Amino acid sequence: MKKQPFWIQDAAWRLYNKEEIDDKKIDEYISMCMLQLQKKNCEYMQLSDTAILPAANKTRLSIKSIANVENVNALADNTSLQFGSEGISVIYGLNGAGKSGFMRIFKHVSGHPYVKPIQHNVYKKASSENATCKITICMDGFEEIITCYLGTESRDSRLRQCDVFDTRISGAYVSSSNSVSYEPFVFSVLRDLAVIAGRIEYAVKARMDSIPGTTLTIPKFVVELEEAKWLSNLCGTTVIPENCRTWGATDDERVAELKTLLDTKKVESELQNPRNKKKQLQNVLSDIQKLKLAVLGSARQELIDAHTALGTAQSQYELARRLFAENASEYDQLSISLAEWRELWKIGRQYYDACLHAKNGHAFGQSGSVCPVCLRELDDSCCSSD
Repeated sequence: MKKQPFWIQDAAWRLYNKEEIDDKKIDEYISMCMLQLQKKNCEYMQLSDTAILPAANKTRLSIKSIANVENVNALADNTSLQFGSEGISVIYGLNGAGKSGFMRIFKHVSGHPYVKPIQHNVYKKASSENATCKITICMDGFEEIITCYLGTESRDSRLRQCDVFDTRISGAYVSSSNSVSYEPFVFSVLRDLAVIAGRIEYAVKARMDSIPGTTLTIPKFVVELEEAKWLSNLCGTTVIPENCRTWGATDDERVAELKTLLDTKKVESELQNPRNKKKQLQNVLSDIQKLKLAVLGSARQELIDAHTALGTAQSQYELARRLFAENASEYDQLSISLAEWRELWKIGRQYYDACLHAKNGHAFGQSGSVCPVCLRELDDSCCSSD
């Protein structure tokens, strides 16, 4: 475990201690990966080799021996098999020596999900006796002999604590969709680490997508230049033209021209003009929106009234103009444009308002009023209705 990447060691520790690994921790794991690539150290949790050992207060069970085997496959009757009290016991032998037979016994007493039926020895005379054996166990330092009847479903609950791991059960852990009653910590942590690795990959891709592209885009007008075309086709066999082997005044001028084209400040200035125009348009839009709000607000009725009054005045003006054109004499049509004529009517109106209105009772210019000059009564034919 200590040889694994930093993030794997930290994640394994947290999985063992049932701690949540959230998005913040995923970001920390990405930083760990980057630091490790740079050969730098960082703080992370480590799972000790003894962390997954059974707790001291947990019941410890070990199998000491299998003896008095009867009617199990081709195993000889009263066959026995001893196991070491410490460490690992390795069982080996030639084909047909009985290794598979003892394995079937282990699968049966432990409740293995893929247990195979225990058959009698086909080379012996059929027996009505059941397949049996005696298993000596040591539980918390105390030995006990258990008689096992292998041909039945009856099993000692203490022997169910034994885990049998073979090729068949490993395939079930890796490929089967069926749930299992027990999953070793090594398998569960590998599965969870695979999920965490997928989350880290997704987060790294998201970071990469958020980084602006650094690819330089060459302007089209530069690509289409003869110099650029010649340069793109340059190779080891290219013959440099004679006029390109010397440097003259025209070359200096061309360099100055190219510097002008590539002047970043000038480009920024050109880009600034559209920005200023955009800002001006935004200001105009803002003013229009304010005006729209004002029109739709309290000033709307005033504008409507003013528009109505304007329409009425235009109608009266058009009626007066038409009546004057139809009834006025040529002399009157010439006189109306004179300042003296307008002054005459101004004084005449003042005279009417001061002297005639009280007696007549009609406003100046309305039907029923009198002309202040000739004192003739006016009717509808020469007055508006308003």
